[in-house]
Amino acid sequence: SSLNFEELTTVLTEVEAVVNSRPVTFISTDANEREALTPAHFLVGHKLTNLPSHQMPEDQASPENLTRCWKYRNTIMNQFWRRWRSEYLLELRSAHIAKPSNSSCIQTGDLVLLKDNRLPRHMWKICRVNETFPGRDGKVRSCRIKTPSGRELCQPIQLLYPLEL
Repeated sequence: SSLNFEELTTVLTEVEAVVNSRPVTFISTDANEREALTPAHFLVGHKLTNLPSHQMPEDQASPENLTRCWKYRNTIMNQFWRRWRSEYLLELRSAHIAKPSNSSCIQTGDLVLLKDNRLPRHMWKICRVNETFPGRDGKVRSCRIKTPSGRELCQPIQLLYPLEL
């Protein structure tokens, strides 16, 4: 099945919101200030908060039709999220791994996204790396991070995505 113009516009708007809401860095240097600077700040001057609502003509707004449309758009957005995770987020990690061999992929003070399968993808926490723990080969294998709530956790680097600074 294919999307009509309004459905395609809605899906593309949601994708645009995801891309433009990705955290680039913190606005403040204060470790307790967790407002992230995003591309949206440069485009519209503030963080994106709401997606535009989709208006369906009344003659098409039956419960069955609304449910079908919602499920279909949800499927498309889930496909987008899978690709976003497997391509963009892994590219962030690869860019840090490809740094010269004399530098570490993740360093103390870096800002990272913490992958959390219990949360919606757009709500992953931005954390600061407080300490790194190398393996026997000298490469960083895990990090002690500070969450926005101030809690410290030790996490493997497989769950950490460095921000594109």
